[in-house]
Amino acid sequence: MGDIWLSTLRSLRAHPVRFGLTSSGILWGAFMLTFLSGTMEGFNRHFQRELTEAGPKIVILFPGFVYKDRVGERGARPVEIDTDDVDRIAQLESVEDTDPDIVLWSQVVRAGRRMKLLHVNGGNEQTARIRNMVVAEGRFLTPTDVERGARVAFLGPLAAERLFGREPAVGRRIQIESQSFRVIGISEPKGEQLIHVHGLEDLAVIIPYTTAQRQFTHTEKLRRLAFTPKTPEGTFEAVRHTRQLMGLRHDFDPDLKTAVSFMNLYEALQDIYGMQAAQRVFLISAGVITLLVGAIGVMNIMLVVVGE
Repeated sequence: MGDIWLSTLRSLRAHPVRFGLTSSGILWGAFMLTFLSGTMEGFNRHFQRELTEAGPKIVILFPGFVYKDRVGERGARPVEIDTDDVDRIAQLESVEDTDPDIVLWSQVVRAGRRMKLLHVNGGNEQTARIRNMVVAEGRFLTPTDVERGARVAFLGPLAAERLFGREPAVGRRIQIESQSFRVIGISEPKGEQLIHVHGLEDLAVIIPYTTAQRQFTHTEKLRRLAFTPKTPEGTFEAVRHTRQLMGLRHDFDPDLKTAVSFMNLYEALQDIYGMQAAQRVFLISAGVITLLVGAIGVMNIMLVVVGE
């Protein structure tokens, strides 16, 4: 073994530059392969967590227009949806939860002497599951609250902090525009989100959709609705069934893309995963090529040593 080590040291002294460059190539290739693999895995987990915070399986339906052949926009008929559509979609076997999802956006909310602009949304008892909201204090909306059109409000943590500071909020009174509401619960914080489907949910004020219709929108028509399939993989089937149901009820061809449109979070995730997979293959390939270059250098040194 001593002779082997001595021979190795003599070879290294004879070719210091070649040894240094080759060793650097191998170390750099191993470092890049490990670093890029770990970085891509971290990015994948980050994007998956950020996107699913809006709702792990959420699909949002937007009504559109039905156009007549060779007439164009002059003969367009708007597709008007209401809470009856929500109830019918809820009966589909591929759908798990539904939500009228009334978005009032920024409204003036008062608590004592404090007055803030907050995101007010109208929902039902299934809104928390659809939007991935966890109750931290108090409770969420109940079917009784929705049925009676109760004046109760569920707050995001930032909304509660801006209105009440560090004081307890559950049981207190707030005013949305000129209407008084009782705070029934506060959600766990979500923090920064990659997408805001309903507005920043930590600043949300959620009230029963029936109350939102009676006090603010004054109509049963909906600008959109939300639902979730029973499984993420069943998202496309649920969208197809929903499109067919809406076509039957509103008298349009289910294949007409302009009649209703969908924002499908699972579909967006699949596109992002595809791009990330391609990027991962490219970066790993770059690391492997670097290792191969270093290996060729080692092979050359070995050939030179053997020749000597």
